[in-house]
Amino acid sequence: MLSLGRILKLEEMSDEANQRLIEALEVARKLRDDGTIGYALVANERHRQDPIDATLLLGEAVDHFRRAHDSIGLSWALHLYANSLWDDVLLGDQRLQEAVTVEEEVLVIARSIGADFTVVSAIGNIGILAFAMGDVDGGEEYSRQCLQTHRRMGEPNWQASCILYIFSYCAISRGDYHRGAQLFGAAQLLQEQFPPFAGFDWAAVEIQMIGAYGERLRDVLGEESFQREVSLGRTLTFDDVCRLALTRTR
Repeated sequence: MLSLGRILKLEEMSDEANQRLIEALEVARKLRDDGTIGYALVANERHRQDPIDATLLLGEAVDHFRRAHDSIGLSWALHLYANSLWDDVLLGDQRLQEAVTVEEEVLVIARSIGADFTVVSAIGNIGILAFAMGDVDGGEEYSRQCLQTHRRMGEPNWQASCILYIFSYCAISRGDYHRGAQLFGAAQLLQEQFPPFAGFDWAAVEIQMIGAYGERLRDVLGEESFQREVSLGRTLTFDDVCRLALTRTR
């Protein structure tokens, strides 16, 4: 039922998909198998619109994975739980430090089982969270580690655009507006080219940050200069963008 629910969701048959996923969770609970319940909870969370409900489901999934001693499920559920805390920020639920603590546990578990994708995702999220809490240096350092990994992989994905936005914000915070605008343009292009894969999306707070920092650049540089620098950033190759991001000029 879990697989059927996911397929139906991908085909945008959301009502039937949600029903199948709910049924899968009910069956899992009857089986009283912690691992199965955990995966069913995660599958249901991925299709919830209310971030508060999603956080509750993921918190329960984490408990079941701990009891099942399922490191793979636990690392992923914890990572999604940290994401849900980040999603809650605009609702007044300021739990950024808790999200960092959760992602640090994710790193320990993911490294122990060789889950490289989860490791790089957690590192990137810690960078975003650190910046959001006002730690520009910390945000940039974690983002540097994340981007270097993406560069070694040879091609960007949707998370690389998130990280480039953080590099842009760090440059802006230091008054390096022209470089910040170029990075902003590069991040913007990647955002358009690599949409999040199924079950992920941009958090409301991230969308708000993009708008706020874009306006700040316009105010400082003026519309013409802003557009010129952003356009330049959009013409750079990924390798050139990485060099620009990883070489601080101020």
